[in-house]
Amino acid sequence: LTSVTIPNSVTSIGDWAFRSCTDLTEVTIPNSVTKIGNSAFNDCDGLTSVTIPNSVTSIGHAAFFDCSGLTEVTIGNSVTSIGDHAFFDCSGFTKIYCKAVVPPICGEGVFDFINIRVCELYVPRSSIADYQVADQWKEFFFIKDIESGVEEVLVEELVVTVENGEIVVKNAKGIVTVYNITGIAVATETADGNEVRFDNLQPGVYIVVVNNKSVKVVL
Repeated sequence: LTSVTIPNSVTSIGDWAFRSCTDLTEVTIPNSVTKIGNSAFNDCDGLTSVTIPNSVTSIGHAAFFDCSGLTEVTIGNSVTSIGDHAFFDCSGFTKIYCKAVVPPICGEGVFDFINIRVCELYVPRSSIADYQVADQWKEFFFIKDIESGVEEVLVEELVVTVENGEIVVKNAKGIVTVYNITGIAVATETADGNEVRFDNLQPGVYIVVVNNKSVKVVL
């Protein structure tokens, strides 16, 4: 089995449905499907990309567990929950597109053994701040605007550092906002390529947002 198109009559992909179909390289999931069952595609390491349609509301436990060949996944806008270890050890991930305005609730270890320093997470522009503080989603280093598909940073290279207890932002153009770990904006400045400094902040974890680029820093 190398390719499968699930018919429109199907509303749920059952538990273990395609488990260990290691030769499967392509799957088409129709808009009739509302649920992806537990371990449905567990160990399908031939898959390279998957689009989960907007009709799906839940992704089961270990649904894509150990799909090491996956490089990207698109999660539809109706998904509200993702089960334990759903994308565990999908070590090939470079991009995750999540269209849900409200970050889906994640079970235990959903993204364990994904390189969150490399994998880029694309979400709705209006929800970037919510993902930056949502459980597990907030661990991704790069959270970007899904509407543009690229970083809209109008500078050669944004530099964010910590110096003498201050957050220092260099080469930024536009609104620079600092959020605390709960998602509350604690400081805002307008930059035009000049250096911007934020002082009088308490020790802790902060997220600096410039246009659609976010950088996590620790004071």
